[in-house]
Amino acid sequence: MKQNMAFKRRLSRAFQELEDAGIARSSYLPVIYGLILRFGFERPPPHYCPMLQNVLISGTWFAPVWGVLMWLLVWSGEGVPGVRAVATGLAGGLVFGLIMGSYYRRGARTHGLTPWDELSG
Repeated sequence: MKQNMAFKRRLSRAFQELEDAGIARSSYLPVIYGLILRFGFERPPPHYCPMLQNVLISGTWFAPVWGVLMWLLVWSGEGVPGVRAVATGLAGGLVFGLIMGSYYRRGARTHGLTPWDELSG
């Protein structure tokens, strides 16, 4: 998928605004977002997305990664049933997603970022 020029210009303006606000690059360009861009999906940086989108994206990758790691390193040795491990992993993903969604929403408000639709592209 090839990104259109209007999106690229808007993305460039957003990155400049984030940089000017003093937000760390690792915060406005997390690994998961970099992968989303690399695969050609046109998605605004997390600070410009609705909270629900950030909750879903953050929680969706976190839940299985954290769940599998916990299973391999801790739960399998303790005899934790699989259903409980999956439920705990999903709950962990939800909590992580809510934390990250709140973090990005607060950051956008604190730094007075321009709404995505108002960034000229």
